[in-house]
Amino acid sequence: MIVVVRSARPIRFFVSIVMPSVPIVRPHGMTICFGSIAIGYTRDAWYRQKLEMTDEAIRNGVYLKMLSQREALSIVATPILDTLIASGRYEDAVAVADVLIEAYPANAYTLVKKGTAYYRLLDANIIQKYPKQSDIPADRIAYANELYKANREAFAKAEALGWREPKLN
Repeated sequence: MIVVVRSARPIRFFVSIVMPSVPIVRPHGMTICFGSIAIGYTRDAWYRQKLEMTDEAIRNGVYLKMLSQREALSIVATPILDTLIASGRYEDAVAVADVLIEAYPANAYTLVKKGTAYYRLLDANIIQKYPKQSDIPADRIAYANELYKANREAFAKAEALGWREPKLN
């Protein structure tokens, strides 16, 4: 994860980290961030060159924006989603994602993780149990449709913010 915070200068202070860090605003206006891997300065053009980010995503505050304290805390808490999903706690992941999205609505990563959690629920509760669509009991069809719709909506919201699925090498 790379956390970028705006300074008073036309460059961005960045921290490339394994675990999230918290930005600290100094009295003279410079924002600094402490992380566990690398710390330095770079220009926006470098990020645009190295990371896939659309102009729309930047305009919508997905990337390269100064975060409020509330938004920054939402980012810091985001790895909880990965842990919940990895441990099969998909409903908990959806609930946590809702709280994080309320704090930072432009957090496309959280929207994507929410969509992933809905898919995993669909997979665990429907797809694995009923491999053929015709096998799904009538009383489970509405539930399956709700999960599918929620999955698509979460990804659609992330895409509307300008997020695009990364290209795999």
